Amino acid sequence: MATLARPPKRAFGSGSATQVDGQEPTYEEIIERFEDTLTSRIEDHGEKLLKTFSEANAKLKTEMAKTTITTVRAACEAQSKKIDKIEQDLAATNSRVDTHEREIQILKDGLSEAQKALRLASSTKVTEKELDAEQFVRPADLTILKVNTPSPCPKGLVFESVQEWLQAKQFADDKWTFQGPSEGMRWTIQFVGTEGLAATLSKSANQSLFDKSTGKWTDMYTKTWEKEGEKQAAVRIYIGPDKSDQNILLERLGKRMVAAVRTCIPNISKPVRATRPDEGAVYVTINGLPVLTIVAPARDGVRVAYDDGALEESGLDRAGLSEAFESKAPPTLKAKIEAAKFSF
Repeated sequence: MATLARPPKRAFGSGSATQVDGQEPTYEEIIERFEDTLTSRIEDHGEKLLKTFSEANAKLKTEMAKTTITTVRAACEAQSKKIDKIEQDLAATNSRVDTHEREIQILKDGLSEAQKALRLASSTKVTEKELDAEQFVRPADLTILKVNTPSPCPKGLVFESVQEWLQAKQFADDKWTFQGPSEGMRWTIQFVGTEGLAATLSKSANQSLFDKSTGKWTDMYTKTWEKEGEKQAAVRIYIGPDKSDQNILLERLGKRMVAAVRTCIPNISKPVRATRPDEGAVYVTINGLPVLTIVAPARDGVRVAYDDGALEESGLDRAGLSEAFESKAPPTLKAKIEAAKFSF
């Protein structure tokens, strides 16, 4: 019986059977070669996949970074716009608050005057003199500065000099108002804001008048002006914190008494000073030793209390000091002093 011939073995991946030394490869050799070829192809394919993955990953990271930066930048811009809007709203609110505070202050001033008139008109016990006494010893208003001139002049003229000074010191025009008659000698700078803020602005403005380099207060004048066709000289402007009439009177009396002491002892070498008014009284000292006290509980109730021992030690006597004290009174103050009935 005829026998079928077995086809020759073929190497994996080859077009024909591979023979070694003229012999056909064994089955084991074919398997080994197949494994080597498969491994090589897998490695090549893996490297291609890894390279493709790395390139794709790098591209993805780049795109993500671009997207993240753009997103963050857009978010920052949006947040910045929100902050700008909040700041604008806050500024507008502050402006409205300042306006309301000015309106409230005007209403308070009007109410105070109305209450004063009502008390005077409706009460048989409260007199104009009693109301004046309340004004005489009132506490100082820390939110204002007083503006005075030695002679009458237009309000607008004084305002120009005041505005020039405040603008030079970086005080915005909407932070203060200038109040007073259209022509006169006394005006008020009212600072705007809460009570604490207005008081701080007032104090800062007053301190800016002091020149630390010279140790002196800045002199301020109006510009030259015309009245009824005649040229008028510049008028000096005095600016200072608010004081009650009581303190103003006590300061004048203290200065006057210091001048009287120097008149009695022309060559005195010891320092003679008058203290600042404190609770309705001012003290005159010689070399730090109090020699007398001036009190003014009311306009017509000024009194002087002497320390006779301190006067004698300082070489002074009541009679001589009293005469020198009276001689120093200016006309406007002398009437008050004479009405005060001093007891020397």
